[in-house]
Amino acid sequence: MLTELKRNASAGLAMVMGLTLICASAIAQEAAPAGEPATLEELRGDWFVMLVLGGAPQEANLTVTDAESGEGLAVMFKTAQLGDIVIDDIEVDGDKHVLTYMMSMGDNEMDVQIEIDVDGDGFTGEAVVGGGMMTLPLEGARSGSAAETALHAKIEELRAAADKPERRLTASEGVGFNEEWVLTVKGGPGGPEGQQVDLAFEEVDGFFVAYLDMPAPIGPQTITDLEREGETMILRFDLAFGDQVIDLEMRLERDGRELIGNVQSAGGGGFSMEVTGLDKRTAEGLAEAGASGVIRRSTARLALGEKRVRVFYGKPAVDSPESAAMLDSLADGTIWSMGADQATKFKTDADLKFGNHVLKAGWYGLWARRSGDGWVLLINEKADVWSTMYQSDSDLLEIPFEMSALEEPARFLQIDLESEGDGAILRFAWGSEEGRVKFSLADVAADEG
Repeated sequence: MLTELKRNASAGLAMVMGLTLICASAIAQEAAPAGEPATLEELRGDWFVMLVLGGAPQEANLTVTDAESGEGLAVMFKTAQLGDIVIDDIEVDGDKHVLTYMMSMGDNEMDVQIEIDVDGDGFTGEAVVGGGMMTLPLEGARSGSAAETALHAKIEELRAAADKPERRLTASEGVGFNEEWVLTVKGGPGGPEGQQVDLAFEEVDGFFVAYLDMPAPIGPQTITDLEREGETMILRFDLAFGDQVIDLEMRLERDGRELIGNVQSAGGGGFSMEVTGLDKRTAEGLAEAGASGVIRRSTARLALGEKRVRVFYGKPAVDSPESAAMLDSLADGTIWSMGADQATKFKTDADLKFGNHVLKAGWYGLWARRSGDGWVLLINEKADVWSTMYQSDSDLLEIPFEMSALEEPARFLQIDLESEGDGAILRFAWGSEEGRVKFSLADVAADEG
């Protein structure tokens, strides 16, 4: 997980730098006269760039000159960590400058795209890495201008603000988290399954201390900067590479035997990776159960504007052609938990519209009821229950799935959240069937109505 982070960190820096660089490109320019499109020539010159990652401002110098080919411009990004990097993929899109760069991360390559708006001797913009895995805001100023002086002053203010004393949590304030956990971090280069990390809390000299056992090259981390906000535990730590440090913040909320949260750059504006976890005893029990069907907990997630929707579920396996037809053979009226072990949970940060019904932001349980040849989605107000504890009197909504046959049977249950038009789709696939239910943000649906 955090290995991913570290790799991401390095990539972070490399990203940051590579990004900065790109950023820089996008940066170099004076504002085009009102009503006129930007031109590549406006980028020519020397620029000072600030990019904030993890609350820590990064500095770079950009020089925009003629490309070696003699056609167009090239951006030279100068940094002590990465040396000189040249970017020559620069385009104009209306009043914006767009720069594209491929950044290497181990055996993989990741695209970086930067869009910049210039205003006089300064500019603002953002660099988007890996199609949205990381978004970094940036600012720039022409070298030697008053804007550069102001940008240097802003950097000093940010550094002073970031230099805060460590927060310590007393043992009594850590109640509810003081045991061992197995975390899965998703969203980094480690792939869709994420990476597992062990987390443990204990009391040391009256204070709460966390230990993260991360794979090489990061290794074990001892974290003493902890804070409690209601039911949320906040862990703050940093990853160092070269002479750069990335400040990270992990936020975890306990939900029964689970932890749910994310790890992100502490100052915001950088990467964010989703974190799920189980207490170690439950995780080990599920691992043993894997031989008989339950292989792991999984998460589907989707961003709708600034809000997020997530589904947390256990993945039972289909191990034979006979069991692959299980859903088809269940009797009419049968209730299915849409998962295994704990009930499948649905978390939305925003009010949603399912058909003509509004579902308020919050936690819910998801179930399905066999209806003829198809299934009906049941959204239940009881979220923190086991898959054997369905209570029909707690159902809030019933929405028929749009069913279809899979070309190839799905051996493992898969639940996905996918964007579609102004709304989204909740989709499940298992055995020979898949089902889809449409939903949207309630305010968007209301506007359209």
